[in-house]
Amino acid sequence: MTRRGAIQTSTAARMDAQDRALLSRIQDLGKRVDAQDASRTAASLASLWFEAVGYFAKQEALMELHAYPGRGAHRAAHHLFLKEIKDLVRELREVGLTEKVIWHARRRMPDSFALHVETCDRPLLQFIAGPGAVYAPRMRWPPQYTFTLA
Repeated sequence: MTRRGAIQTSTAARMDAQDRALLSRIQDLGKRVDAQDASRTAASLASLWFEAVGYFAKQEALMELHAYPGRGAHRAAHHLFLKEIKDLVRELREVGLTEKVIWHARRRMPDSFALHVETCDRPLLQFIAGPGAVYAPRMRWPPQYTFTLA
């Protein structure tokens, strides 16, 4: 494997691990909501927030490093996801475990994260892989990224 191939594989593996960690936080949030436990839901939202902030910062640094042309839109998607978390924290604190919080935790967050991976992360990895690589995503959730050099 060439150095570029090793870097691509390493980057894909790191993003896969980060996606799994974030997905785990989203799943934990759903469990806390299902248990109707407002205090643990709040703790889960805080954990999700810190995981997402760290993950997105790493992705944004990667986009800058590679001068990714789609980084503005990708960064905006990160900001929307973080805004959604902040809105849920505010709703939970001010009103409680409402239907809005429940719906977002159970449906919206998992769906928006899946959409983010498909529309933002995959194109980023394809760009990093470069024109000499064949992008071969495994079509399952959570996502796993595989690249081979042509």
